[in-house]
Amino acid sequence: MKTFTTLLLVSLSLLLPACGGGVTSGASKLSSSDYLLHNVSVWNGAVTIIDPWVSGERGQSLIADAVAHKPLGGYKTALGSQRKALAANTQANTAMASGVPDNAKDLDTKLSAYLKSADTMMAALERVASLPDGYTNAELEPLAKDLESVSNQLNTDMEALNTAQRAYSAEHKIPLQQARQ
Repeated sequence: MKTFTTLLLVSLSLLLPACGGGVTSGASKLSSSDYLLHNVSVWNGAVTIIDPWVSGERGQSLIADAVAHKPLGGYKTALGSQRKALAANTQANTAMASGVPDNAKDLDTKLSAYLKSADTMMAALERVASLPDGYTNAELEPLAKDLESVSNQLNTDMEALNTAQRAYSAEHKIPLQQARQ
């Protein structure tokens, strides 16, 4: 249900420019409030997709099985479908490029960086899941180091996006509701 809600919000944000607003040079720009809704919706969509793999049970299970040298093929298909879902989420953001208000270009750049880092993280997990049966520590070790590096970048980009969203919200006096976990 959460995924449906997120996808609904992203879909609605794609429709907003078509529904009105001031047209100046042939391209409609979103209001600051509508853009922030779009930005947060796309981010939440990405988090919903990657979180089970980055900080949830699916990722923990993959890493535990990799360390135990168990076959990993079952994870590869699941990761591939999640990367496709993430690509669709990223496509929703790309489709909005012409509607990004001029005062939100930096925020949009941070969202794009986060989405790229999220895909890079999923790709790194996919490389682990692609190890052939009977793999060795020598094959696993560089992938583990890569996972650590891309995880650090993902965290950096996530923090930058979160900070930028809060600043944009405050600057434009747009209430931003924080979910508590």
